[in-house]
Amino acid sequence: NNNMVSVNIIDRRGNFLAQNLNVVKSRGSSYTLDDLRNALYSVKKMDKNRMFFYSMKGGKRSKGLRPGDITINEGDEFEFKKLGIQIGYRTVFYIEYFVPMVAFPIIYLLRNYIYPGYQSQPLTTVQWIHFWIHTLHFVKRELESMFVHKFSNGTMPLMNVFKNSSYYWGYAFLCGYFVLAPYYSSPSLRSTVFFAILFLICMFCNGYCHYILANLRKPGDKNKYIPRGFAFEYVTCPNYSFEILAWILYFFQTRSFMVLAFALTGAGQMFVWAKGKHINLKKLFNGENGKEKYPRNRKILIPFVV
Repeated sequence: NNNMVSVNIIDRRGNFLAQNLNVVKSRGSSYTLDDLRNALYSVKKMDKNRMFFYSMKGGKRSKGLRPGDITINEGDEFEFKKLGIQIGYRTVFYIEYFVPMVAFPIIYLLRNYIYPGYQSQPLTTVQWIHFWIHTLHFVKRELESMFVHKFSNGTMPLMNVFKNSSYYWGYAFLCGYFVLAPYYSSPSLRSTVFFAILFLICMFCNGYCHYILANLRKPGDKNKYIPRGFAFEYVTCPNYSFEILAWILYFFQTRSFMVLAFALTGAGQMFVWAKGKHINLKKLFNGENGKEKYPRNRKILIPFVV
């Protein structure tokens, strides 16, 4: 049967969890991680989102299997690991972005208590622009999480929520504390408006990249495709490129070194993610066995550079 193979699943101690387990191909020409999960679920009835597998080569653990197409042959052996408590990616995004979305409004409402001695001093026009640019950015992120983003990984470890959120929450309040302070030294209004407009353009471009990614696949399709069009013709992750550029512009807009710290920290992490995506796409689309060849001149984050 070309649509079914038998495999063995062992636990971390090397004991058989399932022998001669039938894995049925659900679609296309390749098996998927979901096929393997469904096969184990049919005999063990455990949460599929907490299933993680390593392929075994010569009795030794090899790479962990990622969502999407995988190679499975008759008689293959896989090591099973039960993941910790999981939480949905979409829920994680809601949590991560909600606090930064309300951080500046909270600081504004508590301003008399946060900055004693400055009770009668209102925000300047420049500070209001900073306020709304930051807040609207995270409103956009929440809306994208609701209506745009599609996630190949359904869940992530619960502990990641605290790790990811500490970055967004901490920097949001720190940036707000310095930018909304009564003693904040404001740049000129003209400079602020100029950089704010550029920031908004980057926000739009970032959102358009997310729209392209969201429409790469039709509902139910879990195949991977090469993103095409717009800035994807030049870099693998232009959504990250525009995000990084936006926060660098926000630094020039606010002249706050706390904003610069936030921008550089995020840029470092996004470069790591982008490099990983770039390497994986080049490996997947290697031009062999009828697959497309990943565009040779496409860079990671900066067109024609890196």
